[in-house]
Amino acid sequence: MAFNRFVSHKAAVVSVFILGILILFVAL
Repeated sequence: MAFNRFVSHKAAVVSVFILGILILFVAL
């Protein structure tokens, strides 16, 4: 369970990071 929660948390962080990069490119 802990491992699954860690993976889901990491996936959420990566998705937010990619979303931030996309917003940055749009802003530029």
